[in-house]
Amino acid sequence: MKPNGNLTTSDKEKATVLNDFFTSVFTAENPNNIPNIEERNFESSLDHFVINQDTVEKYLLLLNGSKSMGPDNIHPLIVKNDTKIYAPTSKSDVLQNDLDALYDWSKLWDMKFNVNKCKQIHYGRNNPENVYTMNNIDIIKDEQEKDLGIIFQNDLKFSQHISSKINKANSILGLINRTFIFKDQYTFLRLYVALVRPHVEYGNTIWYPHLKKDINAVEKVQMRATKLIPDIRHLSYEERLKVLKLPSLTHRRRRGDMIQAFKILKGIEDISYERFFTVISTNTRGHNWKLAKPRCNTSFRLRHFSQRIINDWNNLPVEVISSKTVEAFKISIDRHWESVMYQLRN
Repeated sequence: MKPNGNLTTSDKEKATVLNDFFTSVFTAENPNNIPNIEERNFESSLDHFVINQDTVEKYLLLLNGSKSMGPDNIHPLIVKNDTKIYAPTSKSDVLQNDLDALYDWSKLWDMKFNVNKCKQIHYGRNNPENVYTMNNIDIIKDEQEKDLGIIFQNDLKFSQHISSKINKANSILGLINRTFIFKDQYTFLRLYVALVRPHVEYGNTIWYPHLKKDINAVEKVQMRATKLIPDIRHLSYEERLKVLKLPSLTHRRRRGDMIQAFKILKGIEDISYERFFTVISTNTRGHNWKLAKPRCNTSFRLRHFSQRIINDWNNLPVEVISSKTVEAFKISIDRHWESVMYQLRN
């Protein structure tokens, strides 16, 4: 609102009003009143004040990645996390120019990259696999890379990641079995849910298994785990799950996809849903958030998150889709899928 009481109508007027307000709040400093500080000689030096690489790296890890850039115009994410650059193969020259610019920047700020630790990975069948350099040194080509705890292979099959997580979960199960002599249902559930299951669920929206061997291998972790309870060891796997009220891992992944889709479509996640889905308006029975199912020319595209969830999402009833919060959606979808939560359905 302007000082005369009229409302502002343009971005320029809004900026002017805000500028005038902040100017009135903060007092401008008169440069003529800044005192001159005389140069002083110190008799002793700070011999205990030592700066080394380990100390600098320690404080860099403590940087808050959500903060803005400082006076040096360097974003905290650049110095805290691994730097990643990507581009389509048609723009290989642009990617090389970016690498050169990045190295020049690191050299200017005395934060040089260790080229021997840098890697390049190529995706796609028809990828020419161009060789990229940094400081005129060829970057090592690799077939897989771990990023945010997930191993990405150049064929995007995630078999290595699934295998590593299964091995980790099984090793923890073995540790639990050797450590706890008495294992009732209550103790098992607390240990399994807290220590084992997260290893085979973290990031599964990305590495969602589609091969039968991978699906069975992941599920066998929970099969083995539920057999650790003597009282129900003689029951079938599905019966053991019902006794423990523990959904199958296959169902958990399906449920997780629906929750992620709900967050994206309802604007809870800071992601534009148009990047993943096309909402269609229809007069048929059902909810108003039905998604269009485009044609997929490859099985890889068909397995993508934005494609595999469409049938399940479109078949959800109105009362589930109309949930106001994520917690309400979880309760509603659990009630709707109560009869299938223990089944080994993909």
